[in-house]
Order: sequence, then structure tokens, then C-alpha cells
Amino acid sequence: MVDQLNAFAGELILVSREVVDEGRAGSRMRVRGTSGAWQKQIESVNALAAKVETPAP
Repeated sequence: MVDQLNAFAGELILVSREVVDEGRAGSRMRVRGTSGAWQKQIESVNALAAKVETPAP
């Protein structure tokens, strides 16, 4: 559980830095071996990044 949380936090920080600080809107979270609530959170972050990448008309 602790390893999963550390992997999740590391990816979240990386994607946040890439999207917000570096303007790399194509960045996505990738954490192996996730399922359930962990996977839902990753999908939510990736959906948010996708919306930043492709703004509404």
C-alpha cells in the first residue's frame, strides 16, 4: 500500500510539474498495477490533462 501511494504521488507530482510548469499538456499519469479507486484517480487526472491539452471551442 505504501509503495502504491509513493508511486501515485511521484507520478502526480511529475504530471503536475510537466503540465503546469513546463506547459507539456500531453503528459499523463502511468502507474503499473493499479485498479479500483487508484485507477479511477489516475483516469481523472489524465482526463483533466486532456482537457487542458484540447480546450473547449
